[in-house]
Amino acid sequence: MDESSTHTKKLVAYTYSCPQCGHVYKDKLDLSITKEKPDPHYEEDKARFCLTEEQGQKYLAEKRNLEEMAKLVEDWKEREANKAAYDAARSLKRVNIGQLADTLRPALEMAEYGEIRIEKPALGHHVTVEFSCLDDKTDRGDYQSRKTLKKTVTEALRETNWRLTSTAIEYRLGYLTSTLRAYESEEDLVELVKKDEEILKKYAIKEGGNSPGKLFTEDGKEVVL
Repeated sequence: MDESSTHTKKLVAYTYSCPQCGHVYKDKLDLSITKEKPDPHYEEDKARFCLTEEQGQKYLAEKRNLEEMAKLVEDWKEREANKAAYDAARSLKRVNIGQLADTLRPALEMAEYGEIRIEKPALGHHVTVEFSCLDDKTDRGDYQSRKTLKKTVTEALRETNWRLTSTAIEYRLGYLTSTLRAYESEEDLVELVKKDEEILKKYAIKEGGNSPGKLFTEDGKEVVL
């Protein structure tokens, strides 16, 4: 298409023509400014379709209340669906940093580890502490020493709010070090016990394998979900 145009202050006119068949197409761009007339029904429509300041505040307050109620209902449903996990989380012994060494010592000494030390904690988003000990069993090698220590610490802390972190246990000439993490909030504790079948089994077991909806406590009472 061939294109040509003419310009004025208020209009641009375009002409498009086909050099083969002679077809012509015209278009225009209006540059004039037209002042809009006031809407005679503006105030009437505003009253019909818009909220006043007072109505708006009332609506927002009611909306917040409904959202809070919905959240409470969802929270209640979640707690009922995971009752065993919440019961197990509440049962965990809250061990503070000062009690940590004494909590570990009996199990570690029985497994022939000594010189148990808890270092200064790192108080970030989560509380973590470095701990160390010596392997008193001189004929135990690197791999077996680390494996036994991991199993011993895991069992010793199973029913507490502390766990070994994913950091590997280091072994140098019978000296072992690793990191422990504390779980403090209810949410964290629930997520912790959900991953531990041994703890959950103490509070409820599923009847019939994957059969949904039936949980039983240790004394045989059914937990209604």
